[in-house]
Amino acid sequence: MSKLSILCLGCLLFGCSQYYTLKSSQEVFEKTSFEKIDISKVKDGTYAGYYDMLLVNAMVKATVKDGKLTELVLLEHRFNRNYDGSAVVQQILQKQSLEVDGVTGATYSSKSIIKATERALKIGLE
Repeated sequence: MSKLSILCLGCLLFGCSQYYTLKSSQEVFEKTSFEKIDISKVKDGTYAGYYDMLLVNAMVKATVKDGKLTELVLLEHRFNRNYDGSAVVQQILQKQSLEVDGVTGATYSSKSIIKATERALKIGLE
């Protein structure tokens, strides 16, 4: 087998794996739904939440005191450098709700942060 054939085969395999990852990420994105969380019912404390959509993920630390979300810190966030949805953190804090619009052009990123926050807050409801 020539070097060119090996190179072409390698490129084909790499392209197929990237397509599969992108397709799988899109499926996770489409299946991601949110539960309504009443922050006033979350026990005081600090909770961590994580959500992974394959190409995009987020880990947050949420602090609740006296029925209010007082701090939301993005501990980890993997995203495409042009599509950063981290501004959604301020939206959540200001609105005291997960029902926010997200960041235009950074839908996957925003959605992963919101879902990670939901998961963190759910721990305080248990």
